[in-house]
Amino acid sequence: MGTWQRLQLLALFQVISWVHAKGPEERNRRCLQPPEMEGCSIILLKWSFKEGSNKCEKNFVCGDHPNSFGSKQECMKVCPPIPGKKPKPEKVDCMSWLLRGNVCYRYRFTWYPNRNGVPRWGMLYTGCGKWSNRLYFYDWKKRDCREIKRPRHTAE
Repeated sequence: MGTWQRLQLLALFQVISWVHAKGPEERNRRCLQPPEMEGCSIILLKWSFKEGSNKCEKNFVCGDHPNSFGSKQECMKVCPPIPGKKPKPEKVDCMSWLLRGNVCYRYRFTWYPNRNGVPRWGMLYTGCGKWSNRLYFYDWKKRDCREIKRPRHTAE
């Protein structure tokens, strides 16, 4: 490979890196602010860009928060995903389903015994997708949730 070809190849790689290297300084500032529900008077179910997942997701957020959009299309136009960036592994626990605002989980309000056997009023609900076989309980009084471990059935 000649010197001229090496220079052309180097220039091509440089242009590609400029196109794909959208760092935090080049992103719209709205996209860099994590969606919040703290300190606001109105909380709405809207679209926000989540840096961890590198995509727009529907969730509860302050109505006047900069990282809140009326539609997925508007969110993706202002905050497109960064090419080549892999999302962080998803951490899912009982609070995840309550905070997401998704309607895919099943739930009911009921009395359910706590770890000491005392009945507590709360919400019994499942996860979504590959977590739909998990069962959770949210205690209204304690404002806390936990996963309910179901007993395993053994074949006789």
